[in-house]
Amino acid sequence: MAPTRIIDSHVHLWPESMSNEDGHAWMTPGMPLARQHILSDYYEASEQNGEHDTNIIVEGMVYVETDVKYEKPSGDLSAWAKGPLDEIRFLRAIVEGNYGERDSRMLLGIVAWAPMDQPPAVLEEWLVLAEQTAGPQTWARIKGFRFLLQAITDQVEFEKLVLGADFVKNLKILGRKGFSFDVGVDQNSGGVWQLEAISKAMKRAHEDISEHEKVAFILNHFCKPDFASTGEAFDRWRAATESMSTFSKTYMKLSGAFSELPAGLQNVADVVSAMKPWYNHIFELFGPRRILFGSDWPAAQNSAGIQTLLDAEREAQKIVQKAREYRTKRVKDARSEAQKEIEEYRNQKEEDFKAFEKQHTSGNEKAEQDANKDTEKQLNEIKQVGSKTGPKVVDDLLKAVMEPHPEVPDRAEQPVA
Repeated sequence: MAPTRIIDSHVHLWPESMSNEDGHAWMTPGMPLARQHILSDYYEASEQNGEHDTNIIVEGMVYVETDVKYEKPSGDLSAWAKGPLDEIRFLRAIVEGNYGERDSRMLLGIVAWAPMDQPPAVLEEWLVLAEQTAGPQTWARIKGFRFLLQAITDQVEFEKLVLGADFVKNLKILGRKGFSFDVGVDQNSGGVWQLEAISKAMKRAHEDISEHEKVAFILNHFCKPDFASTGEAFDRWRAATESMSTFSKTYMKLSGAFSELPAGLQNVADVVSAMKPWYNHIFELFGPRRILFGSDWPAAQNSAGIQTLLDAEREAQKIVQKAREYRTKRVKDARSEAQKEIEEYRNQKEEDFKAFEKQHTSGNEKAEQDANKDTEKQLNEIKQVGSKTGPKVVDDLLKAVMEPHPEVPDRAEQPVA
């Protein structure tokens, strides 16, 4: 059986120089992620090593920004945003072949960092600076931007940002320039209110904008659901993701949600079983054309290997497809039964109408016959009157002709013809 070829839409990379707290504020000494992670490590984790020895082959990948460290925004943008600019310089080195031809070929797209929390003028300045830093070859591969929202765990602060006029204007700027925005929100660690608030922002970003210029939204990681909770938590997650799915140019990544799963799920069956209600919902909402696979490597590697995640994703697709086929059959059967009942109802109504028509037609015929009898009776009476008065009229006319001064017979005495 030929292997399935895919593009991994969510991969993180960083060089040794950024594998510490100076490069990423979220890194701490000794943590598994606090070391270099480049594409050669990715190949090893995905069990490829240049050989097609698995049933799924990754033909390319999309790099997603890694929330690199930057200073408090103030003054010279190139100074306080040095970390994100260094990130772009690292990616440029990959694209231009400094890490080898294969790495350059594998890096198909880039989702870079952008200061979405700043005024629109700062974003415009950043786009110019980022393009200059990237160079034409790397800039051509930058397809979108992300500003990680999930770390803002204060609801008031979060809503003030995403529902503010500047953030919405920034989203519209990205759309007009043809870029996408990756939405990184987190129900599990942040709260479902993050999803509900960003959904409102997404709606505002598409208002009064032509379809061509609307920003595309890429929802990361199932929006990191709380897999341990059902009930209200699950219902609100469902409602929020459903709301987001209604906006055009909106897509969902089957990515870092794996890292939100309970510990100990190491095989495909366990992973699929744990995620089934969420998988079903997402596949139902977005369908295969609006869903992307992303490994979230290396962030998700501690919960399962990339191959396990790929297998789990494909197995989940099979389960959802079987469920969809079952529902489709049920719908077809229901439609067939409904059509049958409609036909029976129509036939019954036609019979009822025929009976009604016959009943009322018969009544009209009888009335017409009665009217004809009355008319005939009246005509006979007139004829009888005429036969009696006719001779008298003739005599009166003869007498009038013979007399020197004839008198015209009284009209009232003439019979009705």
